[in-house]
Amino acid sequence: MEINHPVTTDLRQAKPPLKLHLLTTWPDSSEFPWHRKPYASLRKSLAAGAAASVIFAPSPEEAEVILFADPGPALFQKSLRAHPVFKRFREKCFVLDSSDQPFPWVPGLYASLEKAMLVNGRTRGGLFFHYTDDIFAGEPWNDPPLLCSFAGSIGHHPIRQAMQNQLAAHGTMIDTSGQVGPAFTTGDRRAISGLRNQMIRLSQQSRFILCPRGMGAGSIRLFEVMQMARCPVIISDDWVPPQGPDWTSCSVRIREDRMAELPALLRQLSPQAQAMGLKAREAYDAFFAPDTRLRWIASELADLQRPSRTARLRHSLMLLRLLTRPYFVRMRLRSFRHA
Repeated sequence: MEINHPVTTDLRQAKPPLKLHLLTTWPDSSEFPWHRKPYASLRKSLAAGAAASVIFAPSPEEAEVILFADPGPALFQKSLRAHPVFKRFREKCFVLDSSDQPFPWVPGLYASLEKAMLVNGRTRGGLFFHYTDDIFAGEPWNDPPLLCSFAGSIGHHPIRQAMQNQLAAHGTMIDTSGQVGPAFTTGDRRAISGLRNQMIRLSQQSRFILCPRGMGAGSIRLFEVMQMARCPVIISDDWVPPQGPDWTSCSVRIREDRMAELPALLRQLSPQAQAMGLKAREAYDAFFAPDTRLRWIASELADLQRPSRTARLRHSLMLLRLLTRPYFVRMRLRSFRHA
């Protein structure tokens, strides 16, 4: 049932330290705690010297790589592309993008990268940052009674509604529509804590946790589940996973049109659920935890530094194809009306 998992990347291979300069396009304001989270987290890691493979470059001129830790508030990465540093050092600039509907104009790592957006040498799968580092711990295994569970906004994608209809009899489905977005975009710690505790209680009772696509191809839930040492079930045909983990050993992936087969598959895999969950936590710690993600990001960016002419051409053609998508056509028309 697994499809298109990348080969594990060995981050232990010796590479010269990468000189990295970090930027964000979001204002330094309490209004944007969620959007500035990747920048704040990576600045903390850089200051602590969390990765020997990365050297902090105090200025763009000294950097080998300039990393924008977010795509910015404007559509089509316009905030990023209008940044004076990007205009001066475009060839050294990359982005860490966790938006649901990315338009990958700038090369980098995309948490919701779709297969149609994947261009070797230009774009790769990325990661999500939670509002608070280490928000989830590995949950103990006490013979969970539920085969599977899900907590999230059911209305974010038709596949979630189909999942609820087909799998509710085999697990617990909790609809948090209208709660998650406001909690995280405003940084409401009380609401975030409530959602966190709900996730913890549900994970304690579950052998597998469903991670369907939502508004984007990726899902932050995948990284939360890995933290909790539970095996994620990935339901997203278009999603490109980040390189590094051996996804076949620590997750289950099934095609969206074969979801009816999932209960039988999970019952078959149930004896392996605990071991797969532990491997998921090991993979999280190795690649995506606060003290290791900077090393992983640097390794990925180093591989994107010198694209071939073919890669540049394919990247341009990919962007032209994306512009014909109905969603991006609507966004362009909207931007023209408000220009």
